[in-house]
Parts: sequence; C-alpha cells; structure tokens
Amino acid sequence: MMAIQYTLAMVSPQSTDPIVDKAYLEDIVKKLEVAVRTADKGKTPANPVQPAKGNRKIEVNMGRGCTERVPSNLIAQRANSSLKAAYEAGILVISCRDNKWECHQSTRDPEDVLCHAAPR
Repeated sequence: MMAIQYTLAMVSPQSTDPIVDKAYLEDIVKKLEVAVRTADKGKTPANPVQPAKGNRKIEVNMGRGCTERVPSNLIAQRANSSLKAAYEAGILVISCRDNKWECHQSTRDPEDVLCHAAPR
C-alpha cells in the first residue's frame, strides 16, 4: 500500500516542476521504443512505450529484464538523453515493467528508484 502511495507521489507534479515539453516527449518515446527492443531479454510487447499520468510518466513494458537500473540505462545509454533532460521536459517518472517486476525511476531525484512485484 505504501509503495502505491509513494509511486503516486513521485508522479504528482509540484508547483516548481516544468511543464511537459510535448516535442521532447514524442521524440523520447520513439527512441525508447527502439531502445527497449534491444534491451529486452524476453518478447517485447507491441507498443512497449506509453506516456501516462498526464504525460508526466513514461511506462516501458518489457517481456523480461526490468531491474532498478533499466529505466535510467534506457534513457541514458540507449536513447541518448538523461534523467535531467527528461525532468526539464516535465517528465517526472520513467518506469519499466515485465512479468515479475515494476521499477519506477524519479527524474527529480536520480537516487530515487522504487521496485516492487508487478501486479498480475
């Protein structure tokens, strides 16, 4: 229960957060769609990357391989961006999900990652 509340708090905008840059969002979603297909250790679902929560969160669905490092690695190493750039574009959380785990990476605080068992 606390994990759900904390996850919702991560994605809730604060008055100091930037507004969503839709051009950045569209570009990074396309890059992440390519990135997840190369990083996935299972069968990547169709349309694996979706903006959510008023475009404040990017959800990356994977067949297998979601860990606490995947959201930041996807954006930094495979999509040629950064958590800072995502935050400056108004995106507050990048998450990955597979059949076992769901991990949420805050862009406000790069040290803030929450992983929990994926709901079935």
